[in-house]
Amino acid sequence: RVANIDTAAICSSVLGTKHFGHWLCDDVLTYRLAKEYGTPICYSQSFPSAHKPIYAEIFGQDWSAIDRTLVEHLIVFQDYAQTSLKKKRQPELRNSVEKSFPSDQSAKLVYLKRNDTGVLRMVENEVEITDELSRRGFTILDIKTDSLERILSHLVSAKIVISVEGSQAAHCCYSLPRGSGILLLQPSNRFTATHRGWAENIGAKFGFVVGDNRGGNGYYPL
Repeated sequence: RVANIDTAAICSSVLGTKHFGHWLCDDVLTYRLAKEYGTPICYSQSFPSAHKPIYAEIFGQDWSAIDRTLVEHLIVFQDYAQTSLKKKRQPELRNSVEKSFPSDQSAKLVYLKRNDTGVLRMVENEVEITDELSRRGFTILDIKTDSLERILSHLVSAKIVISVEGSQAAHCCYSLPRGSGILLLQPSNRFTATHRGWAENIGAKFGFVVGDNRGGNGYYPL
């Protein structure tokens, strides 16, 4: 069945349909804009995520896919990167996260493990890193085994978060307090600084360490 919509606005992006991080950092914000102009149109997404419906509920967004429809007036946004307009929308979503996940004031230093979720991106000496960070007072969170409630309740009070580059780092974009910092371990064969944009918008400091790719899907932070 093909639906009929008078005025609609597209909130899905190409990358947002494939990667959780882009969906959370970009498309969720575009949805907030699209809702002001008409019926938000969301495309089918290829990534599996148990966290997506939880975020959708927190933000009051309906991400039911609309892949075939007849639209009389269609609005398409150039809502790329982390602009000043996105910066104005981010506090509203952050407030929703803070209300849903009370702060765990004891967690100030966090290491967020990607584990084997998404595209495989293993840190070869991660056990050595997490052991040392634990001795220095870091809380180790695992995106695969820890609940989103536990992860966000720690992140909303974190001062420093360390993680490998990837979609799991996007959990910080509506949770990190202003003045906090995020440090990403970057593989040398897939360097990207997309997280720097939203970090700057929310007032968080951004840093990175480039690792040595030693073959396969693993790498070793220098």
